Amino acid sequence: MSNIPPDASSPSPSGHLAVEGSPAFLSGLGFYDPALAKRLKDAAGRSDAGARAVLAALIDSADRALGTPLRTVLQKTECAPSGDPRDYHSLAPYWWPDPDTKDGIPYQRRDGERLPEADLRAPESLKFDVSRFQGVFDDVTVLAWAHHFTGRADYAEKALAVVRAWFLDEQTGMNPNLDYAQVRRVHRRNRGRPSGVMEAKAIAFLLDAVSLLSAAGAFPDEDRAALTDWCRRYAGWLESSDSGRKECAAQNNHGTCFEMQALSLAAFLKDADAVQKAVERCRGRLADQFTPDGRQPQEETRSIPLHYRLYNLQAWCVVIHLARRSGCDPAPPGSPAHRILAGAVRDVIHDVGVWRRDGSSMEAGDWNIGRRLGRGKLGLLVRAGATLFDIPEPAGMRADPHPTRDPICWELAFGWLPPSESSPPDPVSP
Repeated sequence: MSNIPPDASSPSPSGHLAVEGSPAFLSGLGFYDPALAKRLKDAAGRSDAGARAVLAALIDSADRALGTPLRTVLQKTECAPSGDPRDYHSLAPYWWPDPDTKDGIPYQRRDGERLPEADLRAPESLKFDVSRFQGVFDDVTVLAWAHHFTGRADYAEKALAVVRAWFLDEQTGMNPNLDYAQVRRVHRRNRGRPSGVMEAKAIAFLLDAVSLLSAAGAFPDEDRAALTDWCRRYAGWLESSDSGRKECAAQNNHGTCFEMQALSLAAFLKDADAVQKAVERCRGRLADQFTPDGRQPQEETRSIPLHYRLYNLQAWCVVIHLARRSGCDPAPPGSPAHRILAGAVRDVIHDVGVWRRDGSSMEAGDWNIGRRLGRGKLGLLVRAGATLFDIPEPAGMRADPHPTRDPICWELAFGWLPPSESSPPDPVSP
């Protein structure tokens, strides 16, 4: 039963012509806005401090990526249960071995507490694929944008090499599935869990980076065709596999992150039907996930509810932006869905601000709450809320101009400066 009342004024779903004529289909960029990138470059040329700080952070990240050895799925030391080293393999993050049994079985769930082997960038995670996979997404994104802003060929060449090594090489390329993502031993016959699908959500940014390189003539047609084939097979796996179907049906942040992938893949593959299907699903998701007053019941039952409320809304901001740039909007301005999402964003910004300011005990005792609700994460939501929902920056709260975890992704979609009275956000055309 829908929690959101029907909106008689909402436009009917956009047809193929609207989708095919959308900014995402015409520019090849489903998430990023090329006009905003131009404004960023122009502002930096005028010595705008905020723009220059973002570009400096980008170049610093790209320079580190230049020096990073190529990653492949063959580098993990724990092969997937299939025995195929090209199968992606990771562990379920919140399932811990029983310390009182010799084999660790049965595993015990500790919600919100990650296994070291499943914790991004922890040394133990290098036994598996999860950290390397995220590193591929990060490096290709910053390298492509560094090439765009500087014209340096070495950035583009390294981005292409990263994509080839991880996805396209016949010997090292990852198989286009997540059959063994977030495995919990013995469970599901040692196959991955549906939640493992989430580990590819950042593909939305990588595919835009590839399109950016292609437009600059820095990503050869044969490589583009090979990656398109990989993505088509992966999209087919998402639609037909048990893990993909169950993750698509999830009524919490996992379902939202599924749509991040579905919409970005549809834009990259120029699949107007897939765009429309994803947007229709998103309308249903909004009804399933939110109450009329903007609460998120599924996220509020978790061990660290404030973190998961924020995390889900970050994903929704990406989804809404992807949908708008693809010619559709599951929550158009003035609609009940838009008002509910805006209210949910305001509430989370307020609650995180209270936690940070007062040292609130709302989630006291969580071992990593400070990291999860860090300044950068809040800044991303503040920036997206201003662009998508016209939410003004809370008094006395400024977001980091270039969060270290996402040094460029959000700036080129929602603006490179935090909103404030003295420096309003640069609007992004939907």
